[in-house]
Amino acid sequence: MNARDLVLVVVALCGDRSGFGRTSLQKLTYFAGIALDVDLGHRAYYYGPFSEEVEHEVEVLVLSGLMEETAHNLGFVNQAGFAGRQFSYNLTQDGRRRVEALQSHHPETFRKVNELVAFLEDELSGLEQTTMSTAAKVTYLLRQEGEDLSIDQVGALAAAQGWTIAPHAVDRVKRVAERFGA
Repeated sequence: MNARDLVLVVVALCGDRSGFGRTSLQKLTYFAGIALDVDLGHRAYYYGPFSEEVEHEVEVLVLSGLMEETAHNLGFVNQAGFAGRQFSYNLTQDGRRRVEALQSHHPETFRKVNELVAFLEDELSGLEQTTMSTAAKVTYLLRQEGEDLSIDQVGALAAAQGWTIAPHAVDRVKRVAERFGA
């Protein structure tokens, strides 16, 4: 399954969940890439692992009419001067047909992504972007270091990336990081 199809499957499985948006999509595709052993180009960025390829595929899916993207104004302006917005995603009828075809042609991959979503939703009590970002950041850092790190060490590595992760948050997402080989 290519990156575009993986993004489409993730949106099919998560688009209707509360709190699922652009950041959650990036983080979920990060975890899906690990689970499927597919490099989607995620690298450290402001809110954790980010992939330009995933962002590009979202744009292509929207422009091709397989997916809809809606921006909701959050009523504030961030430090960079941009209006805070929450993005949501839904499949179009053509997108749903494409996902049905993917499910029949790649049942094992579809099953793995579905199980991943269920695990993350259960372990993190939902797919809200802040918690997903923390889980992805901790997993990213631990996978980069390749060793067992203390909570303080994770905090120091996070700070080096410009990230702030509270110690209790590291402890909360530790099982997620362990699942993904960190």
